[in-house]
Amino acid sequence: MLNCLKRLVERTQNTRRPEDTRSNEAGLFFELAVDGIVIMNESGIVLRANLRAEQLFGWQREAVLQRSFSSLMPAGSVRGQFDTYLQILRSTGTHPLAGNTV
Repeated sequence: MLNCLKRLVERTQNTRRPEDTRSNEAGLFFELAVDGIVIMNESGIVLRANLRAEQLFGWQREAVLQRSFSSLMPAGSVRGQFDTYLQILRSTGTHPLAGNTV
């Protein structure tokens, strides 16, 4: 996998401007990360998710983009805790869990 990634990066470096290459490399690392990554806005709306997140959560990326992350959680799970977390984060700008893996 590393060799494949290296070849993709080398190929893009020959055809793109340096700033395009950096952006493309970041996109490749995002997609090929071993961890599931979900990027949300301050309201908890899913803006982006990588392939591993699809595998972990069992949903298609296109089906969850622009939806509330908490709406994707099973009822009775940590959905309420997540909504509370977002409320605290929006009202104070910080939260004890901010910056941690959850």
